[in-house]
Amino acid sequence: MFLADLGGLHSVNLEKVHTVLSDSLSQEHGDIVMDLVEQIRQEGRQEGWNAGRQEGWNAGEMAGIKLGTRKTAANLKAMGLPSDVIQQATGLSPEEISRLEISDTTKKTIH
Repeated sequence: MFLADLGGLHSVNLEKVHTVLSDSLSQEHGDIVMDLVEQIRQEGRQEGWNAGRQEGWNAGEMAGIKLGTRKTAANLKAMGLPSDVIQQATGLSPEEISRLEISDTTKKTIH
């Protein structure tokens, strides 16, 4: 029995699995194996969902950190600190710092 006979590793066709098992195993053993196949599929689906969820959380966390860093840099710029000090404090490049826009609310909060 080869995976190609069953539809490939990533797209196992349960009907084909059942047919192959029916031809080679008793009904009782075939049912047990089919239950195991379904359990493995469900576990694989859950693992994939969990990995995708974690990836989304990580991306959101990184976006939040980046936003917070840019906001801090904008506040430091509004306070009149030199770009080299802002660069050292935030890790932003001089180009990123020069592109920061200081909003009126930032100016009001700082001054």
